Amino acid sequence: MATDNEEYYKQQIEKLENEKEEQKQNKKFHSPDIETTTSEIRATIREIKQERSKIKPAATEKARAISNFKSKKAITVLKLKNRLITEMTDKDTGEIVEIPPLPATVITDIAEGICWYELLQREESEAMYKAIIATLESIRAELNGLQSISRHLE
Repeated sequence: MATDNEEYYKQQIEKLENEKEEQKQNKKFHSPDIETTTSEIRATIREIKQERSKIKPAATEKARAISNFKSKKAITVLKLKNRLITEMTDKDTGEIVEIPPLPATVITDIAEGICWYELLQREESEAMYKAIIATLESIRAELNGLQSISRHLE
């Protein structure tokens, strides 16, 4: 399951990068005339609609990942506090590490380390959401430029 989620995020990021590259290749400078500019404005509006449709699923995924992380972290903090978790496995070496009684100030940091996978999912979903928003902002800026050109051509 862990590798399925990682693969999913990698595919989504790769898909966004490919879409950006295709958009760059499809955008070639033309001598501005009203018909060309109008068709470019329409195409850019379609791009905005397409990107906008990605926001809700990305926001839902982001919220789900945040919720999962916070829930797992809270449970882990309680388990650490009550000494229900007394050891953990080092993911790099496979070595079992004993967890001594911890001061309250470090329990949340240790809990985040134990919940590393949920934290990773949270960060990835947030990055995906921000990438979509940034792409949308970039397209909107392009639309503003095209609209300015259009006003000067009229």
